Amino acid sequence: MTVEDAEATAKKDEKTTFSTDKEIRSATKKDTVSKLKDSQREGLYLRVQPSGKWLWQYRFTLHGKEGTFSIGPYPTVSLATAREKRDKASTWVREGKNPILAQKEEQRKALEKSEDTLAKAWEGLNLTLPDISQKTMARREREFAKDLGSQVDRAVDSFTKPELSALLKKIAARAPSVALNIHGYLNGAFEHAVEIGWLTANPVPKVSILGSKKPKSHPALPPHRLGDFLVDLSRSNRLQVKSRVAMLLAILCAVRKQEATGARWSEIDLERGEWIISASRMKGRLEHYVPLSKQAVALLQHWRADCDPEQDLLFPNRRDPKRPMAGRSLNNVMDKLGYLAEGVPHGMRSCFSTHVNERFKHYSDAVERCLAHVEKDKVRGAYNRYEYKRERQQLMQAWANQLDKLETASKLRQQGNDQSASPPTQEAAILPSRVSKSLGAQRKGVRLDIARSIRLSSFRAARTSSLRQSSTSHRNVSSHKGQ
Repeated sequence: MTVEDAEATAKKDEKTTFSTDKEIRSATKKDTVSKLKDSQREGLYLRVQPSGKWLWQYRFTLHGKEGTFSIGPYPTVSLATAREKRDKASTWVREGKNPILAQKEEQRKALEKSEDTLAKAWEGLNLTLPDISQKTMARREREFAKDLGSQVDRAVDSFTKPELSALLKKIAARAPSVALNIHGYLNGAFEHAVEIGWLTANPVPKVSILGSKKPKSHPALPPHRLGDFLVDLSRSNRLQVKSRVAMLLAILCAVRKQEATGARWSEIDLERGEWIISASRMKGRLEHYVPLSKQAVALLQHWRADCDPEQDLLFPNRRDPKRPMAGRSLNNVMDKLGYLAEGVPHGMRSCFSTHVNERFKHYSDAVERCLAHVEKDKVRGAYNRYEYKRERQQLMQAWANQLDKLETASKLRQQGNDQSASPPTQEAAILPSRVSKSLGAQRKGVRLDIARSIRLSSFRAARTSSLRQSSTSHRNVSSHKGQ
């Protein structure tokens, strides 16, 4: 090794080691650093996760084999605490014990001395499970806490089978798949309680009380209620602008909610009017081409002007901007507006399918491509994301125009019940205008000039043109069908 190589290596080591918390805070701000070693504790280090968070880990060798002992996230777990836990794990290693198993055994013994509550049984069950991903564990914990609430603090012997049956059926009425998950969690927790002697019998009812496991179609709003929903979406002051735009994008493009909330500007070409969703974000793991209607382009142009130019995500998570907004946020939108009992966000895809299949009956294959439905035996190498491109463009534009009509009809009905209301204008049917109003109300209290933000005159012209094109296309289709 030359002197220059030695100096370069020393410089690199200097950047990736630490001895104080101040050095950690400084190093974790650098994008080029992915691992930091503690210069005072052998084997202790910080590693950056794919999510961007830092995790304490201790690397050990036991019986000639290496292992990794996870300590916890930084800065939730401080440097001092991490060193204490590392020292404890190191002691177990010297005693010939695997620190991962030794910690679980310690936690199990602690539980045996605690009160026999459902929460303790659930915690004890999780300690017996094989290693599962942090994402899966987080979902389990979230569902368990949300649907059971304070009942987790009750003694396990206070629960009865009729009580648990009623609880599970109540959850199933709202979310059948979640009810199945909760049933599994409860069954596992109470079985664990039986095994450790807290109970003599498991009170959880059989899963058959939840009915057939056959998945049900996602409930969809009927056309007139979809129009009402669009009106309420534009008028409600209970929603964040980001949630409104994401909801509108999902409806206009007939995409799944995670595909909408996880959208990235790098996927969208507003000049070409297309959105290419990457394969990694699609359910079928194939790229998906979404032709953008004139209404969708106008919506995104306006939203783009209000977004951080350095942010690729259209809808970043408010707690962690590096992650997208959760798909369930769109369920919350429908819930806040009072529509969740009638339909769900995924049902908007059914609304789209019903409308375009009725109007363009010979476009059934194109409709399936719009919904990203591809045959299971489709050869990936032969897959063409632009298949039926022209037909799909027509379908998406026709759907956007239909949404305008439904919203206008809803406003007419509502104003018919309110004699004091002024007659509706053509601008009232333009989807992006509701975003302008929301932005004006929520951005530091300053109301934007809608006519200036979205050039309504040119937008009306574009919309009129699109309607004419749609009408001409429909006549051509009828003529072709007659032949």
